[in-house]
Amino acid sequence: MWGVNSYTVALSAEVTKYLLFASRNAIRGISLDSSAAATGSSPPEAIPPIVNSDSTFVAVDYDAADDYIYYSDVRRSSVHRIHTNGTGLLTPSDDAWLVDLS
Repeated sequence: MWGVNSYTVALSAEVTKYLLFASRNAIRGISLDSSAAATGSSPPEAIPPIVNSDSTFVAVDYDAADDYIYYSDVRRSSVHRIHTNGTGLLTPSDDAWLVDLS
């Protein structure tokens, strides 16, 4: 049940500045482009949302050099890594990548 939402999200290819945040069951990235606010519409998604209804996400970090998102799940007491395009999810069982975090 890990991974990117199964529904289609219209991603804005032009987005260069976005807010990355964790909510209880999702990691989202929304555009900081002021044009959406000016029209009164919701800001476009900048990344595919990462959703898991069995998780509680509380922290998120971004690695700009490699374009990865790191996030913690307090319900599972774990840290995960995924590419911003929704690929390459590494789960807690893939311990080798954790060595590079220190």
